[in-house]
Amino acid sequence: MKLTNKAKKELNIALQHLKRSFDYIHSPDIAVARRKSSRTTTEDYWRLGDGKALIEVNKQCGSDLCGLEDAIFHLSNFIDNN
Repeated sequence: MKLTNKAKKELNIALQHLKRSFDYIHSPDIAVARRKSSRTTTEDYWRLGDGKALIEVNKQCGSDLCGLEDAIFHLSNFIDNN
């Protein structure tokens, strides 16, 4: 399938947004955490005022954030091959 120039431009804009989001999330100054309602056994958490905890999420593997890098890869390949 051959993309129109307009479609390719729109997909490239979406790709740039994905890349910018990836760079922001993976910045060393940014931490991503999830809320845990029960007590935690790890020392790497932040206690919230309501008794719940925030636990840092691994940005490289084992979370849904990995899908962002996959999306960049697949969209980039799709644009290049069409």
